[in-house]
Amino acid sequence: DVIVDPGEQCDDGNNVSTDACINCVSAFCGDGFVRMGVEQCDDGNQNNFDGCRNSCVLPFCGDGIQDAGEQCDDGNVSNNDACVQGCLSNVCGDGFLFNGVEQCDDGNLINGDGCSNICQLPICGDGLLDPGEQCDLGPANEDRPALEVEQQGSRFAVMPVENTQDVAVFYNYFSASSHTGFEQVQTSRLYFYRQQATEILSLITHHGVDFFPPQPQAQVIFNLTGVPATTSVAIADDTPAEWQKTGATTVAGNWLFANNTDGGALTNLPFPGNWVISLTNSFMGAINSFEFIDQGISIVPLQLNVPVILRAYDTPSACRLDCTVPSCGDGVVDGGEVCDDGNNMGGDGCAADCSSLAG
Repeated sequence: DVIVDPGEQCDDGNNVSTDACINCVSAFCGDGFVRMGVEQCDDGNQNNFDGCRNSCVLPFCGDGIQDAGEQCDDGNVSNNDACVQGCLSNVCGDGFLFNGVEQCDDGNLINGDGCSNICQLPICGDGLLDPGEQCDLGPANEDRPALEVEQQGSRFAVMPVENTQDVAVFYNYFSASSHTGFEQVQTSRLYFYRQQATEILSLITHHGVDFFPPQPQAQVIFNLTGVPATTSVAIADDTPAEWQKTGATTVAGNWLFANNTDGGALTNLPFPGNWVISLTNSFMGAINSFEFIDQGISIVPLQLNVPVILRAYDTPSACRLDCTVPSCGDGVVDGGEVCDDGNNMGGDGCAADCSSLAG
């Protein structure tokens, strides 16, 4: 039998230095002796950054300690964080998605294949031509419609109300009021109007309604600048002084009314055109709504007493905000077009080249 004498921790009856008892001392990690089947290494120190860990195991990728030759070591097997398999830093193009940083990673740095070279998903406006896009000029993308209304940075493509009548006939002035069918109590309205036969473009405004329901007293003041010099006053409610050109490119309106409408119409706006009209407005009394009528179908709400900009463009943009290339026949009325019915056939109310309602 093996006898453990006083002063000995153990005595296994041998002098083997790779078992649990070494020189009659119980083996432990850090004693400099490698216990077979228990320790992978034992360098006799407590330095974690040499060739043997403090736990007497050999260094390996994934142990949470960055060793020489490793770019990182986060102690896990996830490939979706900052450190991926092989203890390599997660970079765009390695094929591993870095959660919260990369939107995609297809294993390359090629643009136009559904994942950009900065590992972001394609979006219209990033300046890269991606699948499904006709164009993408980045910040240069813009919508340039034939006609546009803007207020406080919000821009809307609009189209004229159309009718066979001359604008003055359509305005239907009697009993000191307009009767276009768009009048509404305590509401000021603004819209483009186009006579179909002549294709002459006009700008109509009217405020309130004639008699029923009763329109309480109100006053509206308009001042327009940038009006094309060819434009003239087609009709002014009550007196010419209420709606008149005050200069080659300026128009002023000042209407005081009750129980009826006031307003007027400007005509001969170039269309297609290249002009910008700025409209300042002031509403007093019983006008509580300001609206732009788009094509006689929908309403663009406007804010009272806030400037409005009316624009016409005579050329389309090179690339729209939705990354499509403008063209006649695409159903969108772009700058330089007066109509676009979605085809390139003439004789159907829009010319084959979108330049006229006829042809």
